[in-house]
Amino acid sequence: MSFRLTFICFRLDSMFRSAAACAAVITGLSSLPAAPARAATLPAAIPLADCSVDSTRVMDPSNCKLGDSFASVTLLPFVSLVAHASSPPIDVNGNHGAGTSASVTYSFQVIGGNPGDIVPILIATNLSSLGTDPTHGSGFAELSVHTGAAGDSFVVVCSNATCGTTSRTFSGTLSTRARSGDVGDTLTLLASTSTGDSLNFESASASADPLILVDASSPSANQYSIVLSAGVGNGIASVPEPRSSVLIALGGLILWRCRRMGVQRATDE
Repeated sequence: MSFRLTFICFRLDSMFRSAAACAAVITGLSSLPAAPARAATLPAAIPLADCSVDSTRVMDPSNCKLGDSFASVTLLPFVSLVAHASSPPIDVNGNHGAGTSASVTYSFQVIGGNPGDIVPILIATNLSSLGTDPTHGSGFAELSVHTGAAGDSFVVVCSNATCGTTSRTFSGTLSTRARSGDVGDTLTLLASTSTGDSLNFESASASADPLILVDASSPSANQYSIVLSAGVGNGIASVPEPRSSVLIALGGLILWRCRRMGVQRATDE
């Protein structure tokens, strides 16, 4: 690089009064930070909806349905999984059972800043699980994330307390770190249900959804952004800054309140 800059100085010597000035330019350009990490082509998402009722099974990338049991995987405008299963009591035809699951694995990448920067990220998620019986009707939901910078992290809920927690729902954020420019970071969601082999009607449901954000509390948060596998939405990804969405929502609420007050005053008059 130094040779090329020296050559440029030689060709443009009319712009510099001395060799020292040219050397200063070389030093300044050489100390510039590396080019920001750019988005790479990420692996495609792998969605699957899987439904089983008694001896019948149906699988599809986006949705499946057998009787009252169903599962769906939505990727746009944001990722959302839903699973539901139900089964009647044991009767003269024997035992009945149903199981459904919705799952997806997709890639994400932090871009911006310098390649290799360690960036704190947050994954906001809502997980839910419901079931009519701990053994014969249960729901399960999980979010797991893998990054090259921090390894594996996950949060899980279930309706029958067999998944290491008694929580049936989760609404909050999962904190982790990602390296700017890495292409091997992935997020996996799963919502599954199981019912049957009971003297009673049983049902279960589960759902999951994520939103990946750069942690706004980081001093350099505005230097980075998140990109996902093609065809996968990130909720409010069309809004440049998460804080902007809050301001827009607040502005809308204020406008609504003002209009309501105006209507109320007109009615009172």
